[in-house]
Amino acid sequence: MINNAGVGLFAPVETSQEEAVRAMFETNFFAPLRAARAVSPAMRRQGGGQIINVSSVVGLIALPLLTTYSATKFALNALTDGLRAEVADDGIDVISVCPGRVKTSFQENVLQNVIREDRSGGISAERVAEAILKASRRRKRLVVVPAYLKWGIAVANALPALKEWGRRQMWRRAAKKDA
Repeated sequence: MINNAGVGLFAPVETSQEEAVRAMFETNFFAPLRAARAVSPAMRRQGGGQIINVSSVVGLIALPLLTTYSATKFALNALTDGLRAEVADDGIDVISVCPGRVKTSFQENVLQNVIREDRSGGISAERVAEAILKASRRRKRLVVVPAYLKWGIAVANALPALKEWGRRQMWRRAAKKDA
């Protein structure tokens, strides 16, 4: 089973509409939770299976204006990680796929959007699909696509002061464009 539905919200925490945040959690976290609960018994009975949750790179490192969206993806990654331990003895693999920006209509379907910059870049949906297929075949636990982002996240987490400086710079640029 692949959980790939998701909605976004691009706004500062201070102005994030609570109903939009709750709706985003409903889609990005609670829907995959319900789906995993629904399929796990059948997978257990058949001797195994795979649950693949498509999360996001911002579920590994939170970014300004994406803070509440990041929270939904952090929650999904935590669900994936914990569930993996709970069902491993039943032959069920639980995989987290964390793409960076993907060229889709995702931007057009956000619940709240204050970003005014061009966000059209990114990797193709086909590239993400290939990463999902490869992760499934190799029974990976976590896949970051494109792979170079994994190194950037590792460096950022190893150097927290640099990570905070970079996030402040992103926030300042975004706030300047919004003014």
